[in-house]
Amino acid sequence: MIVKCIAHLGKNLSPNALKVTGFVTTDFQLEPGKINIVYSISLFKGILQYLTFDRWNTLPFWFPAELFLIESSSLPENWYFKYFNPPTPGGLEALWGFEEIVNDPEYYDNLILRESKSVQIFLDRKGEIDRLSVK
Repeated sequence: MIVKCIAHLGKNLSPNALKVTGFVTTDFQLEPGKINIVYSISLFKGILQYLTFDRWNTLPFWFPAELFLIESSSLPENWYFKYFNPPTPGGLEALWGFEEIVNDPEYYDNLILRESKSVQIFLDRKGEIDRLSVK
């Protein structure tokens, strides 16, 4: 999936997203107009988020989908889906993405915490997704 950044400030989020995230004063370090590949999608406390990169392309972050327009809606063939009912204690309701992020119960948190093994797995999956996304 490929998206185009249309906003980078928390004040650009909907009232519902602001209520959940509290990011009104946040600069998400995104570059409006930049095209981004999405590496996973989550539904977190009712807010759809994309796992992609900020303007420095260092490590991935979860960004509210409201900050992007979809340029290409196709998803990688090898993506998985998981619905959490009830949601996780942290508020995660659903995940779409590569195998580890969906099927390993510790991976999602470990990637957020920048655990080295999880980051390496992400970089491997990123390479695979990048090859499939570039046409």
